[in-house]
Amino acid sequence: MSFILKRVGLLWICVCCTLVFVNAQNNPIANPASIITFGKARFTVLTTGLVRMEWDSLGVFEDNATQVIVNRYLPKPNFIVKQTANKLNIATDKFQLTYQKSGEKFNASNLQIAVIKEQKSIQWTLSTKDTANLKGTSRTLDSYNGDVAEWDKSKKLELEDGLLSKEGWHLLDDSKSYLLDNSDLPWIKERRSFTSQDFYFFAYSSNYKAALFDYTLITGKVPLPPRFTFGYWWSRYYTYSDKELRTLVEKFERYKIPLDVLVIDMDWHPTENLYVDGFKKAKSDLSGSLRGWGGYTWDRTIFPNPEGFLKWTADKQLKITLNLHPASGIPYKDEKYAAFAKAMQFDTTGTSLRKSEENNPYIKKPNFDESSYKDIPYEGGDKKFMGTLFDTVLHPLERQGVDFWWLDWQQYKNSKRYSNLSNVWWLNHVFFHQMQLQKKARPLIYHRWGGMGNHRYQIGFSGDASITWKSLAYQPYFTATASNVLYGYWSHDIGGHIGTKDTTEAKGQHISPELYTRWLQYGVFSPILRTHSVRGLPLNREPWEFSTKYGEIISGYIQLRYSLAPYIYTMARKTYDSGISLCRPLYYDYPNDNESYKQPSEYLFGDNLLVAQIAEPSINDVSTKSIWLPKGNWIELTTGKRFLGNQHVTRRFALNEYPIYIKEGAIIPTYPTLMHLKQNCDTVILKVYGSGSSESLMYEDAGDDDNYKNGQSSITRFKSEVKGNNLQVVSIFPTEGSFNGMSPSKTYLVQLHGQQMPLQVKVNGMMVPFSNAYSANKSWKYLSDVLAVEIAISKMDKKSTVDIEVIYPDNRIQIDGLLGKMNTAEKVFEYLKATTKLALIPAAICKAGALKLNLNYEPTRFQELVGEFLITYQQLEKITATMALDENQQMRVQAILK
Repeated sequence: MSFILKRVGLLWICVCCTLVFVNAQNNPIANPASIITFGKARFTVLTTGLVRMEWDSLGVFEDNATQVIVNRYLPKPNFIVKQTANKLNIATDKFQLTYQKSGEKFNASNLQIAVIKEQKSIQWTLSTKDTANLKGTSRTLDSYNGDVAEWDKSKKLELEDGLLSKEGWHLLDDSKSYLLDNSDLPWIKERRSFTSQDFYFFAYSSNYKAALFDYTLITGKVPLPPRFTFGYWWSRYYTYSDKELRTLVEKFERYKIPLDVLVIDMDWHPTENLYVDGFKKAKSDLSGSLRGWGGYTWDRTIFPNPEGFLKWTADKQLKITLNLHPASGIPYKDEKYAAFAKAMQFDTTGTSLRKSEENNPYIKKPNFDESSYKDIPYEGGDKKFMGTLFDTVLHPLERQGVDFWWLDWQQYKNSKRYSNLSNVWWLNHVFFHQMQLQKKARPLIYHRWGGMGNHRYQIGFSGDASITWKSLAYQPYFTATASNVLYGYWSHDIGGHIGTKDTTEAKGQHISPELYTRWLQYGVFSPILRTHSVRGLPLNREPWEFSTKYGEIISGYIQLRYSLAPYIYTMARKTYDSGISLCRPLYYDYPNDNESYKQPSEYLFGDNLLVAQIAEPSINDVSTKSIWLPKGNWIELTTGKRFLGNQHVTRRFALNEYPIYIKEGAIIPTYPTLMHLKQNCDTVILKVYGSGSSESLMYEDAGDDDNYKNGQSSITRFKSEVKGNNLQVVSIFPTEGSFNGMSPSKTYLVQLHGQQMPLQVKVNGMMVPFSNAYSANKSWKYLSDVLAVEIAISKMDKKSTVDIEVIYPDNRIQIDGLLGKMNTAEKVFEYLKATTKLALIPAAICKAGALKLNLNYEPTRFQELVGEFLITYQQLEKITATMALDENQQMRVQAILK
């Protein structure tokens, strides 16, 4: 494809550039050089770790694409074939396959594979059970409190098997999936025979990333979502009006809280008497859904001018998604009903439908509405029905300004026309391809998991989360584990949708501000940040509705999400290239360390960040967390403290703090304050943590088109080196590639975190001045509040290289963890000032609490001021003990110090 992706490949995974070459155009017909036909069996060696194994009684094999497999044409891998009249051996560096011709289907006697694992081999046959599968995902978390069923607490959520196993192999059985034709929107068709066998065997030992990459080669890549997807989504099950949404957005702007997506739940269309009669009294339709659950007509009592509303949201740089319940078909009251019925030649009297639906179990329910026989029933497997749905109903709404659809399928599992076709899987396939065919914007849908192959259609909706600590605690494991089937873009109800029978939230009484704050913090470090709740004023989630204590933290973390946008987007591009999801389990990077399999609340957020979730109420406003850190050196974000890996550490966090650990030396590209992510930002804050040496990159493209697949994108590389005891060099290399709308220059603010005040700074060999105001094009200052050196490079030409040299004193002072100590001393001082007389506070505490400010005023006295502070800090507990504080005050001070 292009040199850009080769560069990505060199830094991320060496085979990525191969992927771009071989899989730019999917071809289900395999490379003839990789095929071995042996009697009634056919074997295709797809990679050195992946082989297709087919058996058919007539020796007729399948070359069509299937629901799961869309590409089989790959370069011939290295393998050796040995065969006699009745025996076949195929060997690569990862497996050895033996097949004994017997005239029977593949079975444990005639087919064996030895998987090479750490200089040993594991013997596999069709009777071998995978007892160590690391699991995949599930369709929904509806009606679960964590992983425990609300309707039966003895039942736990069962995740489907994933591609990865500690055994080092996986068998994918594709024998039963339907075929796809080669039309622009690949349509379903039956297999010639469902008695044939069609297996794909993955042999990967402990190289999990290689298995995921091999899977992308044959099933397709995970598409790169539009950039706005990684901003903040506002969602609520609430009957919003045009006016209320305008007021809501105005408040987001007033409080300077960024926002990118408005999710409008089902109340955008008429809901008949659903809320008047109540759910228990409401009538149902032929799909078993309540009347009013589905529809495609704007409710003009609350949206009097939909076109005007959607123009306003576009002017505000907001994207709109509307909720759909397709199972209800086309209600007879829908404004497009007549046109739809005419196109389908549908009997609008209901007589024909009454006869054809006589065995429908839903018509026997006491609340069934007889008028439903006039509705045009949904059938996704009917090409004419789906074409009419888009041409008559959905495309006109899209032309009004709807950006993408929320597909909320909760009804019967499979198609009535194709008995084994999942309605969820097929909806996702058709809607995504329809948007792709429009070529107006990068395809995006929001939907439930439908099964293997659905990674090609993002984003996922995990269902109605219960408002409990248990639900919050389960989401990191559920999200990271889904990456084992490449389903890396789950969107959860951040904050929870509705209470359980065991919580006061069930009665709509309140939501715990602490629970919501911790959930929001997790959401910032999840694939999609979408808050959601059921209707009811006590469950308001607007940040300004919380007290200052919580509201400021909530707003600050939303802004943190936006600052991380270039890092997140770069990792999303990596997902497209390699199949490695943004949120992934620790065992991807540390497969041979048993501890990496035992941390359900921990995961990697991209390549350089480790997140350890907090999912329990605090004690005295402090949360204690035991955290396992893998091998290597890690920097704690909140304190700047450096930890040696391969150990458990116990840490304490205030409400505004969250357990984030950064690989030492990591270079994290971030943005300054933004209100939306529609466009790339021309200023990047490049944050380098600690003193390790590393390389990194930043990926950019136009953000909302598919041209990134054709090479219209750019990569900028960064490098940080520590040389000796007092020199750090940071390099920004020329940007490679281009795309529509790309600016010719970029301003960089290079921040070296966890570093003391340097002696001097050079840019491209020239000494640059210290300046708090950045009066010169190239200047630097010291950020005392975060202990970072910041060098400003204004409007750097993207074709140029910049080398920054930072020289420190030879006798550098030890400041490991100083950031946390400064924050603690500041909190102690502020608490004492608020609860006792200023004159009674010892001068040493006052001075220690003002270190940030004093460093800002006198940065050249860094070593002296910090040295005095560290001496005082060691004595803080003793100093406060001499004060005349009551028991509660002493306890509070001790809590802060811990």
